[in-house]
Amino acid sequence: MNMRAGILNSATLLVVLAFACMSVALPPMYAAAYAMGSISLTCNVNRDGVDVPLAGDTYEFSLVAAAQVANGELAYETTGPFASIGCEWGGLDAGQLRSKAREAAELAARKGIAADATGSTDAQGKISAQGLRLGMYLVRRVAVASANDRTLVDPMLISVPAPVGDSLEYQVVADPKVEIEGAVPGPTDPGVPDSNGIFPWFDLPTTGDVQMLLVGLVALLGGSMIVVSRRVTR
Repeated sequence: MNMRAGILNSATLLVVLAFACMSVALPPMYAAAYAMGSISLTCNVNRDGVDVPLAGDTYEFSLVAAAQVANGELAYETTGPFASIGCEWGGLDAGQLRSKAREAAELAARKGIAADATGSTDAQGKISAQGLRLGMYLVRRVAVASANDRTLVDPMLISVPAPVGDSLEYQVVADPKVEIEGAVPGPTDPGVPDSNGIFPWFDLPTTGDVQMLLVGLVALLGGSMIVVSRRVTR
């Protein structure tokens, strides 16, 4: 009887220990699953009113500041490679984020800072970095396909998760700002030449043209006065 009781007690103890080990091991696993996010980009350029995908470009995603979520708030801590540009990342407005993104991109390029994720855009101009740790990421284009060599893409700072209203979005979607190098607004109607807006056929002269025009007028007036004086004399 005592032997059976001992066996039962031992079995019970093993079961309790097994559940205890499971209860200790499971939370970190689930925590790791929830302490990750992603950044997805759609990279297009507007050509004559049509969005054209920028396929084949390579992007890097670099962790600038690690983040922790406490009571629904994000707290950032600058990582070592970017320590020289550390700041209150959560308090930056849109303009300050753009400025810091350029600063971080210049630092990453100069020091050859390794990226946390990298990849190329597909035929639809899409790219996604999955399994990212929480934090503020520098996203920059580091290689350009030959078909996209006249496009300019600004570096970005993107937070994972990103505050959206009163909640946090862990699957972040962004559209980079893309411009065409050297593009300037053209005339409304390509068939109509540029003008000063008063007479379509008359362009305002430049400074040199004005000087030549004055010289010509003086010469014309001088010649006219000579002709008139001769007629009077006769």
